[in-house]
Amino acid sequence: MTTISKLAYSESAKMRRRSKLKEHTLEYYLQREEKAKFKSEFYNGKIIKMAGATTNHNQISAQITSCLITRTKRLENKYKVYNSDQKVFIPSKNSVFYPDALIIADKPEFWHQRKDIITNPLVVVEVLSPSSKPYDVFEKFHLYQELPSFCEYIIISQSEVAIEQWYRKDIDTWVKSEMNALDQFLKMPSLSIEIPLSEIYDDIEFE
Repeated sequence: MTTISKLAYSESAKMRRRSKLKEHTLEYYLQREEKAKFKSEFYNGKIIKMAGATTNHNQISAQITSCLITRTKRLENKYKVYNSDQKVFIPSKNSVFYPDALIIADKPEFWHQRKDIITNPLVVVEVLSPSSKPYDVFEKFHLYQELPSFCEYIIISQSEVAIEQWYRKDIDTWVKSEMNALDQFLKMPSLSIEIPLSEIYDDIEFE
């Protein structure tokens, strides 16, 4: 089991603190978010401030987004790639997240016609931050599964060469793949594309 997989079952102090947070309405959160200097996510009534990103996190996020844009443009079908400023809403869980990168097929489906919130991601990419590892790896993955459009989840470590990928083979079956070497490829069955890990981790210096 990789470092990423082990983290999926660990409990963090952040999760325990979250249970004590005051609950708010979605409307309050969205109004607050429009004026906030720093982004927060919304987890079933709880407003969760996002951790500050490291240079490795930002660089990996930018590089995977660039790789996705370049390769989806070559495809016959139409896709859109978004960066970490795009909100994704999960209606059944009353939750709003900011993935590090995401892809939608064809056209975005907007929640209540709001151009800043979509509900139909095909692929979601998360670059792990130290304080959010269990949250990103385990909780978010299960929440995203509530969306019918969601078919592929990619989790990228910023502290080592390690990628964990989950692909929805059918409605109840997810297939997991793991990569941990720069000469390997991230093969994305939902798009039929491949990305070398050497491009995703290009010029990254691990501490």
